[in-house]
Amino acid sequence: MKQDHAGHVRMVWPQWVALFILCASVPFCNGKSWKRKSLPVGAIRITEDIFCIPNSPTASVQGSLCHYTPALTQWLYETAFQKLELDEEKEPKQKRVKRRMEQSPCIGRGGDFPPLKRQAGYRYNVCTFWMQKIREEGDPFNVFLPSDDQDKIAECDILPWLIRFATNGTAGLAIDIGAGDSGSCSWPLLSEGHEVHMFEPGYGYEAERSFVELTRDINGWQKKATLHGAVNADSYLKDLFESTSKIDLLKIDVDDRESYEAVFAGVIPILHKVEILQIEMLEEEIGRNGVMWIADTFLSQDFMMFGLEDVETFPGFQHDSLGRACQEDDIPSTMHVDEVTDGEIPYEYGKDGPGKVRMFPICRCEASVELLGRGRASKDPLACNAQFAFVKRNSAALKAVTQQFGSCEATCMTKSEL
Repeated sequence: MKQDHAGHVRMVWPQWVALFILCASVPFCNGKSWKRKSLPVGAIRITEDIFCIPNSPTASVQGSLCHYTPALTQWLYETAFQKLELDEEKEPKQKRVKRRMEQSPCIGRGGDFPPLKRQAGYRYNVCTFWMQKIREEGDPFNVFLPSDDQDKIAECDILPWLIRFATNGTAGLAIDIGAGDSGSCSWPLLSEGHEVHMFEPGYGYEAERSFVELTRDINGWQKKATLHGAVNADSYLKDLFESTSKIDLLKIDVDDRESYEAVFAGVIPILHKVEILQIEMLEEEIGRNGVMWIADTFLSQDFMMFGLEDVETFPGFQHDSLGRACQEDDIPSTMHVDEVTDGEIPYEYGKDGPGKVRMFPICRCEASVELLGRGRASKDPLACNAQFAFVKRNSAALKAVTQQFGSCEATCMTKSEL
């Protein structure tokens, strides 16, 4: 700094440059009010708003480590850059970021790395790389490569809860259609001893399949988990389960009408063996007509329909993984406790899942065209709910469900009294 003739202090050019560089790295100066205290211990900065969170070495199972080859790294970097929205950056920045990641414990250049240990809700190990991205509003958002995040994991926790109605606590058989490039919805089922057949189009490619197998293998689930490619309109499922008498749980999670049609054509031949079918239906993806088409498809196959909701885990809110407020007077939704959302405490992998799930019947009363279902969270669950279950009529599972949550007879009787 220099003083002018009037005695005022002014900065010279090199000092302005230094201050600019310093300001770019300081959250309150560059407009990002980061909650630094939310960063887990050992966080490594990759960019101004992305951090690598190394997995704890103590998480390994009897010294076991996840191992991936350098051949997998290119696929991982491509998926990571998409998930972290780095693929939109200019090429020089992408190269700088990749160099930083290559020098960090997150992806690196391949080799051995410790798994992430899940201890909240269910217990198992996940071969993943944990990144934290600071969003525009300054709140941290946790990503688990290749493409999971803190908001996508929660919905998977309803599957072990659902399958218990069909198995009465014993090991069962599940089919996971739309298992994803992380396999995250299959892991809670496998952790409770169930056999799972995992279907995902990407499993037809060596890189994606190999990465999912890392988690399967480090938990010792090789004999319980089988990976398959896409479900198509052919006889693959029928032939695969020809000698199977009962399928306890069938989960379907795809994104558009064309995908639903292909999957339904493949599963129709085995539906008579299915006790419980769980499916995600989002009106914003497939429209009201699409939701009604899916509902009628399974109602015509002798299933009873239920909505899923959780209005107790977060008092005053519905759990956002199961539904959202979309009508006047609906209960607002949240995915995490406020302290996690606001970055006041670090996120713990798998925490804040829906722990108080309830089901409610969705029925077609008498000759009505409309489906009637009233949950506690929303007046219009077909529009506002995301997760639904169809339970086979005249099954032990339906008896267990209706004893706890009621039936269409009670729902339609209530309607006639209004």
